[in-house]
Parts: sequence; structure tokens; C-alpha cells
Amino acid sequence: MNDKDYVKMALSCSNPSEAVNLLDKAIDINPDASNYYVYRGQMRFRLIPDIIGFDGYDLIISDCNKAIDLDSNNYSAYYLKGIVEYEQGKFEEALNDFDKSIELKPSFAAYNSRAGAFVYLGKYDKAIEDYDIAINFAVKPFDKAKIYANKASAYKSMGDNNMALDAYNFAIDYSPNNYSYYLERAKLLSFLFLDGSIDNKSLIIDDFNKAIELEPFDVSVYYYLSEFQEETNDFDGAIDSMNKVIAFVPNNYSYFNRLAVLLAHIKKYDDAFKNFELALSFAPEISLGFIYFNYAKVKYEAGLKQDAKQLFLKAKELTPKENHNDMNLDELIASC
Repeated sequence: MNDKDYVKMALSCSNPSEAVNLLDKAIDINPDASNYYVYRGQMRFRLIPDIIGFDGYDLIISDCNKAIDLDSNNYSAYYLKGIVEYEQGKFEEALNDFDKSIELKPSFAAYNSRAGAFVYLGKYDKAIEDYDIAINFAVKPFDKAKIYANKASAYKSMGDNNMALDAYNFAIDYSPNNYSYYLERAKLLSFLFLDGSIDNKSLIIDDFNKAIELEPFDVSVYYYLSEFQEETNDFDGAIDSMNKVIAFVPNNYSYFNRLAVLLAHIKKYDDAFKNFELALSFAPEISLGFIYFNYAKVKYEAGLKQDAKQLFLKAKELTPKENHNDMNLDELIASC
């Protein structure tokens, strides 16, 4: 087989590790083909971090640099290099390579990525400008929706929640079956509702329900819904949502702890105690003091002061001394 055969096989291969091996062979045959190094870098990028670890970034940068050495107009090499630098947190370096990629061949992907780097550098106005250009370049509704969602996130970072909401609305218009956009809009609307900026609670519940309809297996949707329900004193709803979370992840101590606290709000103390015990059974040692502290407070609230005292003592034993005053542990123990 010749080098082009190996490249064709690599680009159609579903296994990136195997694709890298095929591209190695293509490069051995034709080491002067700039794009082969870009293709190999792209496949290596798909292997990070699970297969080759974060050190693989250096291999990808090396591939990009080799591609650029062979062809200084290889815009894909600059773009991939910028993506890797972005992932490494080297945002200034990423900007330089995105600039070069855009200079050689403007694309929505390069503008969108450069905007992301601007966001991390706090240059929000420039980010918004790039997102707008990216939207104009993008053709597919899916791509436009993704850019609008990124733009919404930038507006949130700027503190402009109204513009963020408009951007999420556009994202949903372009991609109405993407549950994550409904979830993000629901989270933003929740914030606006709780600070009094809006008063229509049903809009928020509708977005959470739509997200669940589109993706019923994402635990985070139920968790965020539970938080909103708790904030609006719908403890029955919050408990129901947390039970769904636990049905998906039945060994997470923090979920049992949260459910126990919610149950205590409606004075279902026995159920709360059972969930605290489950939380303790799954918790790492570093978190035990926090759970004992919550457990003790609920025992105290239930009028079981001797039980509460023993739990407060356990919390004190397992909690770093510097946190004792903040938790008022000595005062709570004395009150039992």
C-alpha cells in the first residue's frame, strides 16, 4: 500500500490509536506531507487523557510544528495547535495560533475557539465580536446553536444575564432537541427568579422538564431541579428529584446527605436518619465530620439531644480544629 492508502484507512478508522499507527506508516513513506502530521495530531488529541495522558499534548504540538515547518500556510495545523494550547491553559499562545489560522482561512471554528480564549483572558467584548463572526460563518444550525450557547456563557461571565438569556433562546431555536441548552437556560432563569428579576416560575420548571424529556438519564438535571425546588420551598418536589438522582447514582454520599437534610425540612426524621447512615457508609474519611455535623443538627432538631451530643462529639473529632469555631461545635455540644 502507498501513503495515501494508509491515510484513507486512518481517516475512516473508528479507533484513534489504530489510526495513529496507520498515519505513522503513511509518514514513514512520505515524511514531507504536511497534512499527515495534522491528521496524526488530531487522532492523538482524541486519545487524551485516557490513553496517552496529558503528556500527549507535547506530541500533538510537535506534529503541528512539523506540519507548519513543511507548509507555513497550513491553517489546520495552526488551529489544532491553538486548541491544544487552549486545553493546556496557554491562552495567549492559543490566541496567536488562532490568529494565524484565521488569517490564512477564516472559519467559524477558529473564531469560536478564539472567542473562548478571549473569555478566559477576561476580554469579553472581543469574545462577543468573535462569536458574532463565527455565527455568520457557521452554516449548520447545530453549529450556530453551539456558538450561541458559548456566547451566552460569555455574557454570564460579564454579568449580563439578559443578553445571556437571549443567546440561550437563539441556541434553542437552532437546536431545539439539545437538552443541555434547556438545562442552562433553566439554571439562568432560576437565578433570575431567585433575585426577583422574573416572577414566572413555570418557565423554569418547563425548561427542566424539557431537558428531562430529551435526556432522562442526566443526573445533573434532576440535581439542579432539586436545588431550585428547595430554594422555592417545594421540599416534596426536591426530595422526589433527589430520589431520582440516587436511583442513578446509588453510592454517592453527598446525595444521601442532601436528601437527609431535605427530609428533615419536612420533619421526616426517621427517613432522614436512614439517609445520614447511608451517607456515612459511602463517605470518604475526609467528609465524615461534615456528615456527622449535619446528622447531629437534625437529631437536635428532632429533640434527641443526647444522640445529637454524641454526633457533635464525633464531628469534632473528625473535623480539623481550625473549623471548630466556624461550626460553633463547643457551643452546640454544651447546649445538649
